[in-house]
Amino acid sequence: MSCAVYDLALGEVDTIVSREFPKGIKKIYFQNVLLEHLDHSILGEMANVVDIIDINKAKALTWISVPNTYRSFSIVTSALKRIDLEPNSSLILLRISSCNLDAMPITIQQAAQLYLLAISGCRLQVLDLASVCTNSYLRSLDLSHNKIKYIVNTSTRSCDVYNSLSALVLTRNMIKTVNLELFNVFVNLSSLYLQNNQIRSVSGDLAHNSLINLQMYGNELEHLDICSWNVPSLEKIMLERNRLTMLPECINNLTSVQILSLGSNLLPTSFTIDSVAGMDSLRLLGLSNNRLTSVMLNSVWFPKSLQYLDISYNNLTSLDLSFIPMPLLRVSVSHNCISCFDVNGTSPKVTQLSMARNPIDCSWRTAEMREHVQCLRTSAKVC
Repeated sequence: MSCAVYDLALGEVDTIVSREFPKGIKKIYFQNVLLEHLDHSILGEMANVVDIIDINKAKALTWISVPNTYRSFSIVTSALKRIDLEPNSSLILLRISSCNLDAMPITIQQAAQLYLLAISGCRLQVLDLASVCTNSYLRSLDLSHNKIKYIVNTSTRSCDVYNSLSALVLTRNMIKTVNLELFNVFVNLSSLYLQNNQIRSVSGDLAHNSLINLQMYGNELEHLDICSWNVPSLEKIMLERNRLTMLPECINNLTSVQILSLGSNLLPTSFTIDSVAGMDSLRLLGLSNNRLTSVMLNSVWFPKSLQYLDISYNNLTSLDLSFIPMPLLRVSVSHNCISCFDVNGTSPKVTQLSMARNPIDCSWRTAEMREHVQCLRTSAKVC
């Protein structure tokens, strides 16, 4: 059960504090808090009854003191500049979004049981990984939509959080350079989100046995060298919307990767499938919205697990699918400039073909549709 408190102002504090809440109330929802400081005199009394606090819209609120009995605390849209956690805090979840915090709260390490920490849409400028050193239960750290420019680790010892953290979210910050070796210490990190920053330079050897998901799309990378990476569990790497002018160096070293997205880059005009043939686990390859004018797929050197190829939104004028060594392959080649296509000469292993918005459209979704497909002339562009 929960209850709501609206428009909490200084003159109403005594009324709220002295109020006897019904039995079974576990959550209090504050809407439009008008105070500048929520301190122990207010939250401490409620802590005897509830263990979850949600605060939404508190534009005057700059300081919160959180008693150590709360399990979950959430603050959305405030002027928060300071938050203090009492020693031996019982917090498992702490979410702060849209605030004025410009540094990680020093007292975060008082919450030894903290499982999820999210500070987003605030003004954090530097991430020092040592700031969560003693948070031995922390699994997810979300610092997205801040103003972080630098990532450092000033700890001089082996931190407890190195064994617990599994997801680190740094989306939509202002990071320009990143040293991937900083993340190697998090031995159970499975997901690393660095997308939508301003990353131009990547340094350091990424050596990680647990990393599964690496998101780096929406940055400014022109070149990526992965020759020294050792990531045997990596399954997904997202690199679309960068400025890559060539495939990442040593891309075939990523034999465990199942999904590789390189859409919306500046790749060379010609692509050959044998350039990724060593990626044994690759199931999905995304090359959409580049500047490709030719794609060569007729090769015995082919990623042996490939199931889906996206080459849409390019400048292809022809497509040869006569020889496909895979058991089945779905191909999307929509929004290109193809004006001639041989359906009968296409390998039966191409189980789906999307050709929408080409001068000719011979699309099919099933084997039965393919048998009766009629290629249609369209009004799409001719390159």
